[in-house]
Amino acid sequence: MIKADTLGSLEAIVKLFREIDIPIREADIGDVNRRDIINSSIALNENEAHGAIIAFNVNVNPNSQEDLENSDVKLFKGDVIYQIIEDYQAWIEEREQAKKKAFYDAIIKPAKFMALPKLVFRQSKPAIVGIESLSGTIKQGQTLINKNGEYVGVIASMEDKGETLPDIPRGQRVAMAIKDAVVGKHFDEGDELYVDVPEKHYKFIEREFKDKLTEDEFETLYEFLDIKRKQDPDWGKFGLFE
Repeated sequence: MIKADTLGSLEAIVKLFREIDIPIREADIGDVNRRDIINSSIALNENEAHGAIIAFNVNVNPNSQEDLENSDVKLFKGDVIYQIIEDYQAWIEEREQAKKKAFYDAIIKPAKFMALPKLVFRQSKPAIVGIESLSGTIKQGQTLINKNGEYVGVIASMEDKGETLPDIPRGQRVAMAIKDAVVGKHFDEGDELYVDVPEKHYKFIEREFKDKLTEDEFETLYEFLDIKRKQDPDWGKFGLFE
C-alpha cells in the first residue's frame, strides 16, 4: 500500500517501486486511513512481506492510529522516498533471515554420542545409560540409530546432577533414558549412536544450510550419510525436479 501527498509524488514512487520489483497492492493520495490498514492486513495474510504501508509526506489519520497499533501492518513513513525504500528492504531482509533461522532451528541436524562403558543403569523399559555427546546438539525426543542404521529408540529424557535437560551440547555427559532400546540388543556399552536425520531434512541441510554446520556436525553428517547409503544407495540423492 502506497500513500503520498500529491498525485505527482505518487506516480514517481509507484515508478520507483516497479523498477525494483516491489509489488503494489494499491496506491492513493491522502493520509493513511482505516480502509488502508484493513487492506494491508488482508495483504499481510496473503504474504507477510506485503503487509506494509509506504506513507510519503502524509500522516496516519488520528481516528485510525489505534487500528494501526492493533494490527501487524508495518508503517514506513517519511519525506525521503529513498530512505523509506531502504528501510522497507531492510525490513524484508530481516524477516527473511528470521524465517530462515526459525526453519534451520526446526530441522533435525546431525549429532552423535557414545554410550559410556560401565554406566548402564537400566537395560530396558526404558534403557538408561551414561552418555557423552560427541558432536552436534542432542535433543529430547530425537530418534536414534546405531552404526548399522538400525532403529534404536527415542530419547525420553536426559539428566545431569538431578536436573532434566531438554538438550545438550558436544562434550557434555548425562544420564539418558532411551525409549524402546534394549542394551545388549540394539547397542552395547562403548557404541556410538546417531540422531536419525530424516531424508527431507538432510536434503535441506545439503542444499541450504551446509555452511552453517560446525566442523563436528559436518563430519557426523557424512558418517551418517555413509550409514544410510549402505542400506539404500540412493538415500539423500536429489531427484530431477528437486
